[in-house]
Amino acid sequence: MRLPLERTGVTEVDELAATVRTVLARYDEQAARTAEALDTARSFSAAAGHELRTPLMSIGTNLDILAGHPGLPEPDRTEVVADLRREHGRLLGLLLMLRNLGRGDLA
Repeated sequence: MRLPLERTGVTEVDELAATVRTVLARYDEQAARTAEALDTARSFSAAAGHELRTPLMSIGTNLDILAGHPGLPEPDRTEVVADLRREHGRLLGLLLMLRNLGRGDLA
């Protein structure tokens, strides 16, 4: 909360008050930008975590299937391995996008 600007009639005091008001206004603007940046980072982190968790859970499930059923018929085993390869590719793609984003290369 800012006090209303009241002129004192003393040039130095009025100029100092104006300068302090300007500095405080800039500080408020920067604090708002910082809060917005933190909100954006939190949102990004949550989205990235979700995007990485989904293929990892799928990979874990497929590995459990392979480990739990050593006699799995070949067509089923081939399908599970294909799923693992797709999810592996998806993870690599997500990590590549994150790396590019970190470098500032992602549009």
